Amino acid sequence: MREMLGICTGAAADAGWRPRPEAAQESERLLFARGSAFAASMLRDIERAGPTEADHIVGDMLKRARAAGLDTRLLAAAYCHLQVYEARRAAHQAAR
Repeated sequence: MREMLGICTGAAADAGWRPRPEAAQESERLLFARGSAFAASMLRDIERAGPTEADHIVGDMLKRARAAGLDTRLLAAAYCHLQVYEARRAAHQAAR
């Protein structure tokens, strides 16, 4: 997760949006605090079998990280999983 956070932070910084140190610390606190109740909205979407914003969030971040010349293997894997989820969800909806 720290590696993924670093990739996303690097892509944001390359686009001129370097997170303030306080915001970066808060992100780490939410993500790594033992017992944290934090959950991403996309996880909640998946848990309720709903649509995600995979293209708009992870797909866009992947595009930006590639443009910044960053190692995008983790983002690409995450995006691939989300695309599979969306395809299976669409197939299930069509079968109804």
